[in-house]
Amino acid sequence: MSYVKPSLVNVCAVCSPFCIGLLVDPVQPKLILDQLKTLGISDYSIKGILTTHHHDDHSGGNIEMLGLIPYRVPVYGGDSRIPALSHHLWENVEFPFPSAFNSVSSNQTDVGSFRMLTLLTPGHTKRSICYAIFSTEPGEAMHLFTGDTLFLSGCGRFFDGCVPQEMLYSLRLLKSLSTSIAPNKILVYPGHEYTLNNVSFALTVDPLNCDLQEQFRFIKGLKNPVSVPGTLETELKTNPFLRVE
Repeated sequence: MSYVKPSLVNVCAVCSPFCIGLLVDPVQPKLILDQLKTLGISDYSIKGILTTHHHDDHSGGNIEMLGLIPYRVPVYGGDSRIPALSHHLWENVEFPFPSAFNSVSSNQTDVGSFRMLTLLTPGHTKRSICYAIFSTEPGEAMHLFTGDTLFLSGCGRFFDGCVPQEMLYSLRLLKSLSTSIAPNKILVYPGHEYTLNNVSFALTVDPLNCDLQEQFRFIKGLKNPVSVPGTLETELKTNPFLRVE
């Protein structure tokens, strides 16, 4: 899988082995398409737009992107406020969820040789969705796109009247992915590059965490300020919000 991040506020995932492209929160359509062309990937390979939530810095490029792609592609998301939404995920499910509810085992879609798992993760907004994309071949990495729910060493702020219990549920749901796939094989792609600030804050609440200290030195030493993607393995060791019991 190739990965393009043309700015600090959107992500483009490309399932390149079978020329199947999935765009995540493509808020800069022309820039994204130009960068895809430099990878030799045409507009015709794009098979869908995945929107993590309705905020304009994540969904604001949907309509323009649809106008630039030579044919209609589905727009996935969990919120009716998302522009051009065509596939409404988890439409009739609201928090608190039924006791038997398990979004990990539901809403899986096959796209070529890849499987897309859609996770309803309230907390930043009521209808935030995280997308996990992985190969059906054993041993391959999972690519987890978390929008503004989970950042590297941090988590999103609450909007839509969300409460801490919702975010805690969602973070535990993301943690649970490591029970089926090794956490070092789960690559985490948040929607913003806040890692340095997040690590600096995390050190104020967990100053003796050696893994966190090492993460701070690593991030400070980057010549390019982009730290994405991280791994769930590192997040389980360093993210204070994933370490809450």
